[in-house]
Amino acid sequence: MLESLNEMKGFTFYSCSLLLIYDERFSETCDFEEVQVKLIDFANVVYSEEGNEPDKGLVQGLKNIKAYFQTLYENEKIVVNFNI
Repeated sequence: MLESLNEMKGFTFYSCSLLLIYDERFSETCDFEEVQVKLIDFANVVYSEEGNEPDKGLVQGLKNIKAYFQTLYENEKIVVNFNI
């Protein structure tokens, strides 16, 4: 998703939402890539022909969420290994 958004120069997203999908049935074998993130509810998108860069706020927000999930995954992995 980040690669696609970085190519969408001139678009600004207002009040969009993220849908996070995780199936707990696969939690024992799940790795970080199995959490799906979908951009939904983006009815308020503005395009400017003069815009020459992607929406920095949205891209940075997605990078932060990815980092948070990576940290949670790594911490959970440490806890599981500690309890074994």
